[in-house]
Amino acid sequence: MKYLRFAGWFLGAAIVILSFIFMFNVKGDAHAMILGGMQYVALFCAFFILLGKICKSALLASTVMVAVYFTDRLYLHFLKKRIFASDFYVMFDPNNWGVVLQYKELLGALVLAALVFALVAASFWRAKRWGVKSRIAAALVLVAVVITHGKIIKDEGFKVAWTKTFPELRRTYMNISMSMGELEYKKPSFGNDYKYFADKLTSVEPYESSNLKPNLVLWLQESTFDASLFDANLTQASMFAPVANSKFRSLNRVHTFGGGTLKSEFEILTGLNNEDFGPQGTAVYYLVTPHIKYSLPKLLKKHGYYVVALNPFQPGNYNSKNAYADMGFDEFIHPVDLGYTDETGETRVRNLWYISSMDIAKYTQKIIEKFKDKQPLFIFALTMNEHGPYERASAVKYGLDAHYPKERALELTDYYDRQLELSAAVENMDEYLQKSGRDYVFAYYGDHQAHFSGEVRYDFKFKEPNLITGLYARGSEGVKRIERDMNALGELSLNPSALLEMMQIEPDEFFAANYAMRKLCESVDDCEDRELARSYKSYIYDYLYNK
Repeated sequence: MKYLRFAGWFLGAAIVILSFIFMFNVKGDAHAMILGGMQYVALFCAFFILLGKICKSALLASTVMVAVYFTDRLYLHFLKKRIFASDFYVMFDPNNWGVVLQYKELLGALVLAALVFALVAASFWRAKRWGVKSRIAAALVLVAVVITHGKIIKDEGFKVAWTKTFPELRRTYMNISMSMGELEYKKPSFGNDYKYFADKLTSVEPYESSNLKPNLVLWLQESTFDASLFDANLTQASMFAPVANSKFRSLNRVHTFGGGTLKSEFEILTGLNNEDFGPQGTAVYYLVTPHIKYSLPKLLKKHGYYVVALNPFQPGNYNSKNAYADMGFDEFIHPVDLGYTDETGETRVRNLWYISSMDIAKYTQKIIEKFKDKQPLFIFALTMNEHGPYERASAVKYGLDAHYPKERALELTDYYDRQLELSAAVENMDEYLQKSGRDYVFAYYGDHQAHFSGEVRYDFKFKEPNLITGLYARGSEGVKRIERDMNALGELSLNPSALLEMMQIEPDEFFAANYAMRKLCESVDDCEDRELARSYKSYIYDYLYNK
């Protein structure tokens, strides 16, 4: 027992020291040190008020600081982004905790951290408990720190110091503190510099609209990217290839990697880039959607569409049901609502990580049959089977071991196998729609690329290739075909106007601008005319959203 207590004291001291290293190892950046120190003092005071023990409070505060630091590193590893205060909306929502169970390394890290903390806490169990006066003093210090912190994060000097850390944002605790000022909705602004785009807008000929009103099935396909574009000599799956009823094909810039599906949902449904909202970008389904003025579902409803979301996750996951309602959806449907049961006969609404893409196709078809009297329909469906980790392959196939180490080759084998299953589901869905006797647009896109255990190479030369996926659309004879060069990079936020153009739906003023920008420059982020890109965003946020 004595040795366990010694080990606990040793680990506790190590955690405290480590937290101070993380707080103050910022290359002399006094602003970052002050913010990190204030976070530590606030945590210490809060724990001391609850426990009345100095050592245990210091340990708990240090543990939180270390945990936040490593969480930032995990975000960078898995999602290629840094952590902000708004991320805690997502992390602290119990509906989202099931994601951790899908990654053994994350789950293992949590279990290890819990065991270490239990050992250390037990070692400090008999520490002296201070009285009420000491706790009152700690409460006063906590109040003073919180008030001072609130003023500091609004100080221009601190804002300038934080801006200088962009785009790397290596100051973990500074990022959290400074982004606390962004936890209430704040509309983006681009300086009221929209005249340049407004002038260009008048030169763009609008597309032809009609009363065709085809059904729209839009599939978000989890972690999907055309694997033939990896440097691995893989054959292109049929879902990505041009076919007789292809209407639109585009590689697109997206704004998330390895996760953050809600960002790409938000982007295709609103025509907005989540990154425009800065630190709020991770939590758009919590902070931004209640303020959305324009969206694809809202526009289609004005044209008589009934709008349905088919989601294999429970309604509370990432606040999706509420966010969908904000954006104009009429119904949120879980596969269980349509009769789905797994091999155990389970009928409870829950996160269906392993539901097959073919099942999603069949339940989408059930929705079309169920709501025949409400047509035209817009169905937004999600597949989930393509989500990582990629550990199902027992042997390397497709000659991938000639291109990558065995571990990566096994992952890519699994990934490509699932992609072929997805492609079969796409063909099944398209065949059904062709036989439905109604005009349709069937569009599908990758929300982001997959996270593998190491880097993969690409067989094209676009910058930041891991932030590129594709959108592909097929349709009935009356649907407009949009010809474009697959060597030109589009952007997901401009694709809603492509859907509307194919469907020949008259746009509102927002999607007219979305269409014009796509015609002027197929991507916003990659547009060579940077003045046009900025002016377009100003037109959206400083003009349309202020009308």
